[in-house]
Amino acid sequence: DPVLGVQVTNGKQRVQGAELEVVGRVLPGWNVWLSYAYLDCRILESPDIQNGVPIEGNRIQNVPEHSASLWTTYDITPRWQVGGGAVFVDKRYANNDNLNVVPSYVRGDLTAAYRPITPLELRFNVINVADERYFDAIHPGHVIPGNARTFLLTGTWRF
Repeated sequence: DPVLGVQVTNGKQRVQGAELEVVGRVLPGWNVWLSYAYLDCRILESPDIQNGVPIEGNRIQNVPEHSASLWTTYDITPRWQVGGGAVFVDKRYANNDNLNVVPSYVRGDLTAAYRPITPLELRFNVINVADERYFDAIHPGHVIPGNARTFLLTGTWRF
């Protein structure tokens, strides 16, 4: 509500897009996951006027136009697996006036697993290998930074 300054659900928004995923085994022991999403998100109708400018036609906040990920693993032996991948997220806007924006980013991750006995798997992951600074989410009054370089060691027992 432009008079009261309270956000109300009013108007029309539209998101049109497509997502493509490819998953497969390239060679025995080599798995690949690839995904891409395109989202055209627009404010079609809104009574909201920000800084004296109508927001109709602007992009919806916190929705990237392009995003993609690639992940691959390779079983070196039945006991050892290595892998890695990357995530891309396009720039996003903090609010519907599209004045505050965070840049796009690419983050890389690595993994290694060891299976000493059939039901047990020990896995070591490095998330954000290059310690890239990025914003995981953006809001009108603040941003949420993405994880710094993170090391994870997990154990899984399958039964």
